Amino acid sequence: MPDHEPAPALNRQHDLKPEIGGQETPGSRTGESPEAASSRKKRARRYLLTGAIAVAAVVALTFYYLKFIVPFESTDDAFIEGHVTQVGPQVAGRVERVLVNDNQFVNAGEVLVQIEPSDYQAKLDQERANLASAQSRLAQARAQLSVDQAKVEQEKANVIATEAEGMWPGTMLICAAIRSDWQLPEKTAWPRKRP
Repeated sequence: MPDHEPAPALNRQHDLKPEIGGQETPGSRTGESPEAASSRKKRARRYLLTGAIAVAAVVALTFYYLKFIVPFESTDDAFIEGHVTQVGPQVAGRVERVLVNDNQFVNAGEVLVQIEPSDYQAKLDQERANLASAQSRLAQARAQLSVDQAKVEQEKANVIATEAEGMWPGTMLICAAIRSDWQLPEKTAWPRKRP
């Protein structure tokens, strides 16, 4: 075996910190030339910039996916489970305003929509006019009743007067008997009794 001579011992302190004009040169720690060290730094910057762009793209795609794709289902053969509650109005009509938003929680008895009141206002006005007309007819009928009652009272008075006139010849006989100077007419109409 050939004898190899051991390599001369290097001054490790000098090898670790070479200085040119009091400054450390690029690549002086690894022993490479300054051009190679600057090329390596450019490559490192390029890799770092490419990595930062890739991370930003991944973050942007993740945000887009979570915001715009995950909330919505997309399939050709899907079933959706949901709770649907039928809501019916107490009266029919055109909707003027919707007072709740989609998927908003509501309580029983809460107003959900406002129905346009114009049709019902017209019906209300019509019924009020009908009521006023009926009240007018009622007042007229009451007045007519008062007139008819007055006529009934007048007819009762006429009946009493007629009956009194029918009794007049008999009364005259009584009076003639009392007063002798009074003479009865020769023909006296006696009232006939009604059957």
